[in-house]
Amino acid sequence: MRNNGTLFCLFRLVVTNFNQRFNDKFEGIYVVIVQCETMLKGCYIQRKRRGTIFLPDHQGKIFGDKNTKKIVQTSNFDMIFDHVMEFAEFILLLEERLKKPLPGVTAQLRMSSNIRMQELMKNNSREDARQSSVLLLLYPREGKTSLVLMLRPEYPGIHSGQISLPGGKFEETDDSLIFTALREAREEIGIDPGQVQVIGQLTEMYVPPSNFMVTPVVGYQTALPIFTADPKEVARIIEVRLEEIMDARNRKMKVIKLASGYSLDVPSYDINGDIIWGVTAMILSELQEIVTEIREGSFRTG
Repeated sequence: MRNNGTLFCLFRLVVTNFNQRFNDKFEGIYVVIVQCETMLKGCYIQRKRRGTIFLPDHQGKIFGDKNTKKIVQTSNFDMIFDHVMEFAEFILLLEERLKKPLPGVTAQLRMSSNIRMQELMKNNSREDARQSSVLLLLYPREGKTSLVLMLRPEYPGIHSGQISLPGGKFEETDDSLIFTALREAREEIGIDPGQVQVIGQLTEMYVPPSNFMVTPVVGYQTALPIFTADPKEVARIIEVRLEEIMDARNRKMKVIKLASGYSLDVPSYDINGDIIWGVTAMILSELQEIVTEIREGSFRTG
């Protein structure tokens, strides 16, 4: 059974982000949650300057007190409410789903090249592999659930010029792989770890070319992230809407030229001309399957 109290708390956090974006359109009116009985009944609107409480009626209007005689149409409020609820419920369902058995290698291999598939089927785990983790950060942008990727700069190396999730190798001073993912995300794209709520992990993956075992860490933040790219690590920050990952039209076969000079025909996500393939695409493939399960209601909470 869904935890309405948790949902309410998450709603209250997320709504701050929308207040900041739509404040001008609201003409100084802020959304505040005063009380929640069942599934967020009892939403109130509070005027910023005078602190007057407004109650939206069933016709979608906000009526002021006798002194102001002001009526404000609530089309923006309705839109904000719907977007906030959509994100909040999705995060809660995703957190519950991540506690259950994951789709695993089967989902990962859907976005794997034939060569990588053969390598993984032969040996999906190596005792001498170096531990690493990446951060899959979800957040609301313009009413849409989004995630952040980054384009690696060109350099003499295996992953030169590739699109990846923020992350890196585990250091001896790291408390955990979760700490590693948050630390690397801060260093590479300026994410504030204090704003990120970790809700689970996806299936770890062995990467033969670099001998890394990669653990995808899933987290969310309710405020819109402020990104600052480290030019040594990041050529460009790429924000992607979750819907673009889910859209089958964006999954295409592409010929990729490797650093070794060889060309490889690989499945990829082609999003606005950005080609996501390899490990990152395989991680997103597992996320895609989980989101599909959530939307189809094919798993039970609790």
